[in-house]
Amino acid sequence: MSETSVLKMGTSLRRVLRNSSWLMAAQVLAGALMFAQTIVVTRSLGVTAYGTFAIATTVVMSVIQICDCRVWEALIAFAPRYRAQGEPAKSIATLQLCLAVELVSGTLAWGAVVAVADIASRVLFPTDEIAGSIRMLGILALVKFPHEPLTALLRIENRFHWQASYRLALAVLRMLAAAIVCSVSPSIDNLLIAEIASHLVGSVFLLVLGNSTVRSLGFSLWDLSTMPSLWSDVPKILRFMLYSSIAGNTRMITTKADVLLLGLFSSPAVVGGYDLAKKVADGLASMATPLYMAIFPEISKHVAAASFDETRELQRGLTKLVLWGGIPSCAVATALAPTLIDLGFGTGYQESGLLLQILVWQLLATCMAWVPGYLLALGMAGTQTLLVACDALIYLLLLAALIPTLGNVGAAIATTGRVVVWMTMASCVLRRLHQPHPSDSPLHSDTTPKGEQKLIR
Repeated sequence: MSETSVLKMGTSLRRVLRNSSWLMAAQVLAGALMFAQTIVVTRSLGVTAYGTFAIATTVVMSVIQICDCRVWEALIAFAPRYRAQGEPAKSIATLQLCLAVELVSGTLAWGAVVAVADIASRVLFPTDEIAGSIRMLGILALVKFPHEPLTALLRIENRFHWQASYRLALAVLRMLAAAIVCSVSPSIDNLLIAEIASHLVGSVFLLVLGNSTVRSLGFSLWDLSTMPSLWSDVPKILRFMLYSSIAGNTRMITTKADVLLLGLFSSPAVVGGYDLAKKVADGLASMATPLYMAIFPEISKHVAAASFDETRELQRGLTKLVLWGGIPSCAVATALAPTLIDLGFGTGYQESGLLLQILVWQLLATCMAWVPGYLLALGMAGTQTLLVACDALIYLLLLAALIPTLGNVGAAIATTGRVVVWMTMASCVLRRLHQPHPSDSPLHSDTTPKGEQKLIR
């Protein structure tokens, strides 16, 4: 590789790390606030009530996830392409389409939550009536509709510091609202109201940031005159959303299957201990989310420009970086997990320490977090959907086999084992990509160069 190419690749990697550093700083602060919020809530409710709270919120978020269209992936996949083709109006129209789709899907999700609330309450809580709480929390589906498209817009326009501000502001709002409720009148319903109010304020703030970004591009977020330019591409974008939502949401929904299955086979107290360990592990894993948020737009831009050498080099660099940092981090977290749980959450959650020692090793999957975005940027939504469907099926089989016999320990083993299975399958898919013009890549059939070089070595 020439000196110029190395310099360009170094520039791309530095840009990803610089952009992700904004989100990483916000994620660390937001994670600390969420950790403090979890301490306040668990201590105020107690293990049994917290288990009920965890199951109720999981039911609602699962229904919302089923209806979600993951419009942010479509926006990041298509908007840079339109920009590269000199059609900025179509990129804004894509944003408006994504907002409209998200509003419709949010409305459907709210209706679905209302419809299943009674059934979920009877099945999961035979002795408690929480259908009203489930219906109330369903309002989140409407409140959060601007989140996905507008945060994607901020990433596309390299306004990562704005997204970091939004994320941190939302974390502060949620922490303050929960602390006030727990100090005045701690109850499940009051905590749910605080959560809804926090997200409502956060959505208003995000709309202000999004509108300002669109105006800086010479357009208006509310002016729909750009939409006619997109009509011919709407079927293609919606088809992309369909594949993307099936793939992404299948994985997201099954991440909640462990809590729901535990709710069927165990008591709320057992679920509460497991959910606490999972929240801490997920909080640690979320530290790597900024890398994915920064690398997806970067990979999408490289693929749109057919810069596949830069794409491969960026992937390799990030994989090595994450592995070098991830393995020691997992080892340290495993050693400190029991002490962390005892000091932070008190009596009643001791078993969470063992569960956290198992769950923390999910962090290693971050080394391949770029794979879904890479396949989507290539237009291989069908391949990504198949990969995720296989992953979800295997995970459900693991949960069904391990939870009835091992309880929450079985759930932890299955959840971490899922990561190993997914990494193995993703590696197999990448090895089969022998040329940068895959047969199921309709998105870039006119710009992707042909050849026999491998995309991933």
